[in-house]
Amino acid sequence: MKKVLMTITLLSVAVCCMAGKNAGKYAGDMQRAFDKFIGSKEIKTMQSHPGVGHYVWYFKYVYGKSNGGEYPMPKPLAQLDEAFLRNAGGSTMILSHDPEEGNPPFGWLSFSWPDTYWSRINFNYKMKDDCNFRFVTFSGPDNFRTCYAVMWMPDVFYDKDSVLCHAVDGCLIKMEGSHWRIDNLNDTYIPGMSKNMKDMEPVDSTEFTVMREKVKYVAGMYETNRNNNDEQGCDVAVYFLNKIVSDFSGMLTEKQYGEIEAIALKMESGVNPGRINTIVSQALHRIRSRIKVRIVPYAGMNNNRRFMNNVYHARTVYERINLPDTMSEHVREWSVSGIAMPGTTSLAVRQLSSFSSYYNTLSIPVGKDGSFSFKDKVMPGQFMEITDGENNSYVFIADTVPVFVDMTRRVVEASPLNMKFAECQNREYGYVREARKYNSMIGTSPKCIDEDGMLRLIDSFGATVRGFIRDNMDSPIAAYYLAREYPVMKYEDLTTLLDSTKAYASHVSMQPVWNFYRNMKKRLPGTMYRDVELVDTAGMPHRLSEYVGKGYVLLDFWMVESGPSREDFPMLKILNRRYRDKGLNIIGIAISNDRKDWTNYVTKRGLHWTHLSTLRRWTGNKILEEYGITSIPEFVLIGPDGRIVMSGLTGNPLKRKIEEIFGE
Repeated sequence: MKKVLMTITLLSVAVCCMAGKNAGKYAGDMQRAFDKFIGSKEIKTMQSHPGVGHYVWYFKYVYGKSNGGEYPMPKPLAQLDEAFLRNAGGSTMILSHDPEEGNPPFGWLSFSWPDTYWSRINFNYKMKDDCNFRFVTFSGPDNFRTCYAVMWMPDVFYDKDSVLCHAVDGCLIKMEGSHWRIDNLNDTYIPGMSKNMKDMEPVDSTEFTVMREKVKYVAGMYETNRNNNDEQGCDVAVYFLNKIVSDFSGMLTEKQYGEIEAIALKMESGVNPGRINTIVSQALHRIRSRIKVRIVPYAGMNNNRRFMNNVYHARTVYERINLPDTMSEHVREWSVSGIAMPGTTSLAVRQLSSFSSYYNTLSIPVGKDGSFSFKDKVMPGQFMEITDGENNSYVFIADTVPVFVDMTRRVVEASPLNMKFAECQNREYGYVREARKYNSMIGTSPKCIDEDGMLRLIDSFGATVRGFIRDNMDSPIAAYYLAREYPVMKYEDLTTLLDSTKAYASHVSMQPVWNFYRNMKKRLPGTMYRDVELVDTAGMPHRLSEYVGKGYVLLDFWMVESGPSREDFPMLKILNRRYRDKGLNIIGIAISNDRKDWTNYVTKRGLHWTHLSTLRRWTGNKILEEYGITSIPEFVLIGPDGRIVMSGLTGNPLKRKIEEIFGE
């Protein structure tokens, strides 16, 4: 099928080039069809602007209950599809697929373009088996090209009241300019993958030795490219590293992991270190999950877990877990068996350590009849997650009673403690089902298309979780929900929920929670600011006291590597333009030990406000210690009198607070 489609595409290029002189006419008709679809009141859409000349509109259409079992294509979508067919003859490239033709001919479509900071940016679109898509490109003078695309698929789900819902999920894509290109039409998208890497076999055939030699090879490749100032070559090397550790399916001792880490860390310097460090850190985090330990001391940075992967609660958190050496003496056997969802071939078992990290991700094969079973020795009270990666998962508390779970009916047989825990998770699952009304599921993660509806649901979900905690303070269930949700909880909520006299309080997963809560007290409203010495983009020293007392000071703690902490930059640009001459001084606090890197990012992204740093990452960072920062984004607003006005707000709530202060 792939060869057939690509042949058609190449023929289309040859034939349609003759229509190039009329491309403007056809492109104009497509633009009008896009505008009409986006303006339709029948379908909810949400726009995203990922990059220069790149626009995406996610959409969802939910059929009414009175449809009588008929689910025709929504009228606005049918009209848009007709526009693609009508204008295909004037395009210079056509890609089209309907599920009736079989599985998609490729798994991913990748757009890329040069970038001033990241060198090259990729946006990858996954083609699911039941996905329809249309891509047409129109070419104009000076290689200026405009690509219009639509992807859609059916979505069938139950809401929280167990009502069966039928919907259509999809997205519109528009790419325009001469800077972009389509990179790959792949079954599996892997940036920088080389066929030769798979064939490279060291003499020693043990899995660890094979991986170690491959990592040595790419580290050597990286060093050579770095010495030659070859940025693209360095990128390829670190992507190879990511691919190698992703393919590794064995287990490691701590000593073996240490060897891999020592080799990989040699790649955390040189050309464009911000991006390189991020990829190397991700690779090391992935391979740490293969260590042969039940639960280990941990200190590291990761994005938090959040309900439906929603953007409103996205945080990068830095957590520490400290354990006594004697814990490993108390391991017990734990077992689980059950029935997986139809079509599942394997499940993952994760031994959760903290909620931004996990260890021992093991794969469980699923039989043809859907059955599975698993046994391992784990720490008593440890959280064990079983998931198929498609929102079908359970977490259990390790005890001596075997667990049976039927994921098709969400029925659990286990100890009374785990039965109660499963009841909480089944209530959670109702919220996950309800959230599909407000999210398009077309991509690799949910995309919100109804912000008001989703925020109401998130508030309701948060209240329910707080109820779980209050009702289970005599068990690790409370520890589980606190450890998972604390980065997005208010100080007042944590104050009412945390009780050091209760059974859950000493659970190992509570260490980051208690640390977070103690640190929140350092930035409560009314607290006097603390003066700290930092350096600016030129390396010149400054103190916060130079800025405090001359209006309002908004401290923004961020990192180049942290996507969540960069999300509010567009909003900060607006606030800076509106209020910098009215008494608002925004100060970006970069969490970085590389001044050149974050200064380069600030310059390339046009962040025209004050930027300072202690030139330290998380450990030994004076300003983070003084203000108790363990997760980002975090904003601290200091008033003219030097006292903290607010902290903890991000996004629109922060914007509204600033507008309120300045009388708008």
